[in-house]
Amino acid sequence: MKYLYNDPELKERRRELRKQMTPVEHLLWSKLRGRRFLGLKFNRQFSVECFILDFYCPELRIGVELDGFQHLSEQGTAHDAERKTILNEHHIFTIRFMNHELSNLDGVLNKLRSFCLNRLPLEHKGDRGGLGIAFFHLFRYKRRGSSTDTTGVHAGER
Repeated sequence: MKYLYNDPELKERRRELRKQMTPVEHLLWSKLRGRRFLGLKFNRQFSVECFILDFYCPELRIGVELDGFQHLSEQGTAHDAERKTILNEHHIFTIRFMNHELSNLDGVLNKLRSFCLNRLPLEHKGDRGGLGIAFFHLFRYKRRGSSTDTTGVHAGER
């Protein structure tokens, strides 16, 4: 049986990657975990076919990739193009950040926020594409009148 998501054959590799997260992955994960970012659920090291995403939001079908310099090589660029094609076939859209961009964490979170908000409403809602909780959290922040959400960006800047 062919698995599209979280193939059991990749389970050990995904587990290894979670244990060996880079410092920038730890930093971003600290902002994404536990629905801390826009009330959205993110998973670490989620696989789609043979590719493993650094982070994945099933509610919006968004993958987040943190890339080192190996992705700038000719081989890395070709691999990323193949990955993008396969992910797009599954209606998963990816936003990529170079590792050094995480030195401006607020800037990265703002770009990710815009990317997420542009995915609402979901174009291709599948069995994992429910948006109710995402809308609930987005509007909850506005109704509370809080000056900041859990990402530390002022509500008026959204």
